[in-house]
Amino acid sequence: MNFKYLIAFALLCGSNLADAQNTFPANGAVGVGTTDPEAPLHVFVGPDSRPNGVVAASQSALRLTRYGTPNYSYNESAEFKITHGGPSVWGSRLDLYINGANNQSNIPDQHAMTWQYNGNVGIGTVEPSATLDVQGTTKLGGHIANLDAYGNPVAYQNLASTGKMLIGHNRTGGGGESDFVANEGYGSHGGFAFYSFNNASQEKQLLRILGNGNIGIGINFPTDKLSVNGNIRAKEIKVEASNWPDYVFEAGYQVGTLEALESYIKANKHLPGIPNAKEAENNGVDLGDLVKKLLKNQEELTLHVVAQEKKIKALEKQLIEKQKTTPKTKRK
Repeated sequence: MNFKYLIAFALLCGSNLADAQNTFPANGAVGVGTTDPEAPLHVFVGPDSRPNGVVAASQSALRLTRYGTPNYSYNESAEFKITHGGPSVWGSRLDLYINGANNQSNIPDQHAMTWQYNGNVGIGTVEPSATLDVQGTTKLGGHIANLDAYGNPVAYQNLASTGKMLIGHNRTGGGGESDFVANEGYGSHGGFAFYSFNNASQEKQLLRILGNGNIGIGINFPTDKLSVNGNIRAKEIKVEASNWPDYVFEAGYQVGTLEALESYIKANKHLPGIPNAKEAENNGVDLGDLVKKLLKNQEELTLHVVAQEKKIKALEKQLIEKQKTTPKTKRK
């Protein structure tokens, strides 16, 4: 028997449609529920979707049933249902149902997926509010098959990963596209990364989050919790710091002499405790630590200024007292 007619016969046997509504020509289109098929296989469900202006229940368009193994599994079935898009819309909806774990009948009871009249697709929801609306978790698996010696993805044409999501337009159109790669990283780090697409052979990494929690922006494998290769603009930055150098103003604190400070600066060309230019350029600086060291130097210099002010006032007082006791010389 021709396979097409076998399918049509199975659909006919599982439906409640009258024989007069079906057509099985020797060649051409097959109609189930219609004598005027508009496709090679046309299944038509007759009842009005809004009888008397009220949205009717969904109608089964196709049901596939398979009996489970006795004493091991329940009935295994799936069903496509056609229904009206909603009470206040003009459009349709297609729902996919499958048998739930505890359903022993051949009528699927577990909603799996919905295609809405406006083009939205829902997984786990019959009312998708976006082009793709997933109510639940989404998992991306797989691995990057082609990495260089440092774990960087190679050119796009050679990049193979089942854990990759492409976001944007057709790559041949140029510009605006981006990639999201899951389970990607160097060695055992894992993690995922975002790439921008420049042209048919170039991808640029924008962001990478390693499995150890380190985040890199413009950096392949960040060694800190956040590494940024570029400028950062913020309205406010707060750095937590301990051992704030107010101890400089405590009684008994010994401030070095200005002579010793001068000698250190001449020998090292930078302030005590502050990294020199080469160290700062090669290793960067710890912002919180640098602020504390600069403040410590400022507080010590403040103590020097206060001490110098006292000395100046004492000398002024001595000068005034001396002037009082010194006899005035008469002019000739």
